[in-house]
Amino acid sequence: MTRPFLAPSVAVAVALAAVALSACGSTPDGPRVTCPDVLLERSTADLVVFRDGPGRDLTDVVYEARLAGYSGDCAPAKDGTSVALSVQPTFLVSKGPAWSGGSGTFSYFVAIPAFYPAPEGKQVYSVPFVFPPGNATSVVLRDEKVLLDIPVAAGRTKPPPVYLGFQLTPGQLEYNRTAGGR
Repeated sequence: MTRPFLAPSVAVAVALAAVALSACGSTPDGPRVTCPDVLLERSTADLVVFRDGPGRDLTDVVYEARLAGYSGDCAPAKDGTSVALSVQPTFLVSKGPAWSGGSGTFSYFVAIPAFYPAPEGKQVYSVPFVFPPGNATSVVLRDEKVLLDIPVAAGRTKPPPVYLGFQLTPGQLEYNRTAGGR
């Protein structure tokens, strides 16, 4: 199963699903359309979840997660008007000293700032996780593929960049940006 993320042209996205494997190349009307840059923003690539309360030292960490990378593929449309992109993020989640068992959930985003504030500018996805039984202290998770149909502006050969990161609270973002973060 994949997670849809459709940019402005939903009809084109459906059509692109059938031809997503078309090769990159020159269009009949101009130069080759290339794939977008996919970027992991440093300030949103880590997540530290603390137990409730004011404590923010190592003993208060419930779990930590890192956006370890992604896999994916890209297929420019033959007419050069859009690019079909799929990304599948990989996360490393580790128990902290304050972990009390059970399961957890975190959220991440896939964003195309050039489209913001339209809904196509950012989508947020939740990822549930459970640590394996026994003494396992970490787990690697690969989420479902996120499919994007990214329009390419007339006269351009590359769509705008795509960003991946954790959906953080203001406090978590501040923690990542200060000495407390990585």
